[in-house]
Amino acid sequence: MERAAFTREGGWRGQRAGALALLFALGLLLSESRGALAAALAGWAAGLALLRGPERRRYARHSAVFAGAAAVLARGLAAAQLAPAPGPGALALAAVLAAALLASALAAGALPRSRPPAAGLRRAACACGGAALLLAAPLAALPASAGFLGRGFRPETASARTAMYADAAALLRRSPWLGQGGDTWRHAFRSIQSLPYVGSEVHSGYLDLALDLGLVGLAFALLWLGALAIPLLRARSALLPPYLALLLHSAVDFDLSYGLVWLLLLSAAAIGIAEAREVRPRCPPGPTLASGGPLPDAAWFLPWLVRGAFAVVAAMLLLLSVSGYREAESQRLHRQALALPPQANREAAELLQRSLALSPYRTAARLALAERSAPQEVASLLRAGLRYEPERSELWLALGRALAREGDPAAAEALRRSVELDRFDWVKQTTALRELSQLAQSLRTSGHLRLAEAAASTGADLYADYSRLAEAIAGAPALRNDRAFLLTAEAMELGRQLQQQSHPLTRNALK
Repeated sequence: MERAAFTREGGWRGQRAGALALLFALGLLLSESRGALAAALAGWAAGLALLRGPERRRYARHSAVFAGAAAVLARGLAAAQLAPAPGPGALALAAVLAAALLASALAAGALPRSRPPAAGLRRAACACGGAALLLAAPLAALPASAGFLGRGFRPETASARTAMYADAAALLRRSPWLGQGGDTWRHAFRSIQSLPYVGSEVHSGYLDLALDLGLVGLAFALLWLGALAIPLLRARSALLPPYLALLLHSAVDFDLSYGLVWLLLLSAAAIGIAEAREVRPRCPPGPTLASGGPLPDAAWFLPWLVRGAFAVVAAMLLLLSVSGYREAESQRLHRQALALPPQANREAAELLQRSLALSPYRTAARLALAERSAPQEVASLLRAGLRYEPERSELWLALGRALAREGDPAAAEALRRSVELDRFDWVKQTTALRELSQLAQSLRTSGHLRLAEAAASTGADLYADYSRLAEAIAGAPALRNDRAFLLTAEAMELGRQLQQQSHPLTRNALK
């Protein structure tokens, strides 16, 4: 900002903006996010490229001042584990803020003397290099014990992110062009994850779009976002750097999962379009051809074509609103059913049936209804849910437990399928072994020895896979184990019992 922004006549705009810049830079450093830091630096570089002459130099000096001040505060907060003493902490914040605002005001008034035009390129290069050094010096001054460099470059986070992207790429190859529908990653990542990380979001907005809409949908989205940036670039808008920062950070995080980010992108583009129209010279009134003549009479249908397009969009929005109302009502009935006491089991079941009638693909409501339904109705209810979500491990586990209680040998396949779809859930692994052990015992008691042996063999195979997987994770402590995956003591006991009950050849092979 110019010097006038730091005076009473300028409304102290420079001080207000500087205080916000310091707080934002401090939050960026304390987030320890490498992707956010890289996106912010790219946006800063875009802002530097948009400015010219004295404005560029003031921008570089202001950036260095607030980056250095934020680094000083971040070092103290990280050393105190983000919990400094209230008095000294507030005093340090006030002192650093006052010093940064004073230095920023001085930087705004420190204009260089005029020099020959031939030195312009050298001045620009020196300004860029000096600003980069000033921005990097505070970060390099932070020791690993202060927390930033030590935790910002942890190999565990990099390994988890790399595994997540590799798993997402494997999932994308199942349907690369048109995608697999909404929330693909959230519903399917447990069935393909190669490490026990926790991540219902894929940590890449563009990869998430590709999974949902395919590469075709991703290409349309990227072209649209790129087209929105063109007016910002033509008008040399100040909103171009934050627009680019949001787009770049969306590549390494799930920003696009939030509606607010889309609103920010659209708002920035709309303001940029308005600025571009103000900059662009006005054309003479009246539609004409390139040769100067009027438009042909055949163009009368263009307004009607636009109106028709708006009518189609309005009809689609109306259908979406009806669908949204049904979904909202289904969720309300579900919450109302869960709030009822256990004595009102029948009323809760009726509410859940109405909820499923409005939204039959809601697995949570279906599982809650299965818990309150008669045993002979549970299997058909869960199989109906598998038509909507065939890769939902919770449905397969509930179906396997229901069939096991009925002594149905088909429970073994359902339980095996539930474990395959969520390998790193030790609760499901142990539950499947427990149900298979009880199923084998029930079948043996009823005289079905071969079926009991088959169920025990399935359980022995699942235990062997479970133990190998747990051993591999325990043997690599550098890898992320966010789900605390391990081999439970109960599973070890159940596994030994199932191995003893299984076919001798299978049991020998598992030793």
